[in-house]
Amino acid sequence: MSDTTIFWDAHGNATELPTFPDSFEKIMAGDALYEHYRPILAAVETALSLKIIGIDIRSANTNLILDVEYEDGRHDIIRTPNPDIPDDERDPDAASRIVQEGELLRWLRANSTLPVPAICAVIHDSGPEGRSIVVMEKVTGRMVLNCIGRALPSVKERLLHAFAGFQIKMFRLDVPQRIGTARCTEGKLEVVPSSDAPETGYDSLEEYVYSILESKERALLECTDADARTRGTQVLSRIRRELRLILARISEPSYRRCVLKHDDLAPLNMLMNESGDLTGVIDWDYQSVLPAVLAVEYPSFIQYGGVLDPVYAVELGEGMETWWFVSPHDAKLLKDHYTEIAKAKDPEYHAALVDGEILHHTIDWLCSGRDYAVIEGWMNTVFSPS
Repeated sequence: MSDTTIFWDAHGNATELPTFPDSFEKIMAGDALYEHYRPILAAVETALSLKIIGIDIRSANTNLILDVEYEDGRHDIIRTPNPDIPDDERDPDAASRIVQEGELLRWLRANSTLPVPAICAVIHDSGPEGRSIVVMEKVTGRMVLNCIGRALPSVKERLLHAFAGFQIKMFRLDVPQRIGTARCTEGKLEVVPSSDAPETGYDSLEEYVYSILESKERALLECTDADARTRGTQVLSRIRRELRLILARISEPSYRRCVLKHDDLAPLNMLMNESGDLTGVIDWDYQSVLPAVLAVEYPSFIQYGGVLDPVYAVELGEGMETWWFVSPHDAKLLKDHYTEIAKAKDPEYHAALVDGEILHHTIDWLCSGRDYAVIEGWMNTVFSPS
């Protein structure tokens, strides 16, 4: 198993880089840091009647993610808000998102055959910290991030089929038909307005899309650079015109049926085996329910379009480069092949995928924070002259 993989830079040059680590630190019982996490581990041991003998720290950002080993040799994953983040920097929604992730995974396990982890326990700690802890199955496989760069063509082919199968299962999953965020309570899934939505949520694709555009228009009013404000106004006006045309072309119910979407379907959060089968999709704390044309997408590991087009890459200096997971040549071939796979597997999914791509890119650009001159440059390549 190689500890390096291949990435491609904005100029299409292949570069060998270290793989993303499975563990940032291994800690055994009795170590100082082990004792630091003792309250979390004790809550898990009590809930599962198991003894933890070691932990690997997988992440210590907003969430603390631990790979725990029990006395019998089995492993699970613990997810809980990171206790080391100062109170004034802590995300107030982190605990509720973790609990909701656990409940959603339980619902998905009961109502689908999606490759998601089984939930072992959702713990609401009654101690002074009042923390929430989710214990889930450790899924087998390696991150697509660490494998795709060196993968054989046959493995990439199998992975494309696996990803299409995953997306189509999501596409066909029966969920409440409204735009928002999935929330599960006592085994029942409902859709509630997302945190940045009005209290009543969004009633249509148009309402959702135009709310994003209008937020950019409001922000532009505060711009003190007159030239930048003028250019931004022109670009947003043009986007509004293009959106009107795009939305008119995707008026059929099959495009607008609401679908559950994993909002961070990056190669870091997909696991595969050596053959290219998708063994697990993890990190479901960010998800949404959106119209199909926005919920389905090409695999992130072959993306070179829209905001991910190397033409628009931002040079941030050494150590801050943007990397792509396959070569530009392979990306085009793989995208074309994925389109064929999608059409053969599910024509409605294929239509939403292909006909929603420009809408996807337009929304991505609106949310990118990039200069309006850059957005205009992209628009000139995909839309007719204004």
